[in-house]
Amino acid sequence: MSDTLSRMALNDEGFMFDPHTGESFLINETARFLLDGIKQGQDAEALATGLTENWAIPAEQASRDVTEFLQQLRLLRLIA
Repeated sequence: MSDTLSRMALNDEGFMFDPHTGESFLINETARFLLDGIKQGQDAEALATGLTENWAIPAEQASRDVTEFLQQLRLLRLIA
């Protein structure tokens, strides 16, 4: 996990704030689930499995969704 992601403040409503840069983000329940998994050290495969188990979506779709989510986090420089 990156330093950026670890310093983010996140509330129960899905508001995420970086106190270092002042940037803020609004995330949904699925993004919150994935971020929690990333903070726990889960890899992409484990994250996709979690999506499949918790949201009953096909494994292939979960894998694509996780890949896209991780790409977005990289573009935002929240993870390396």
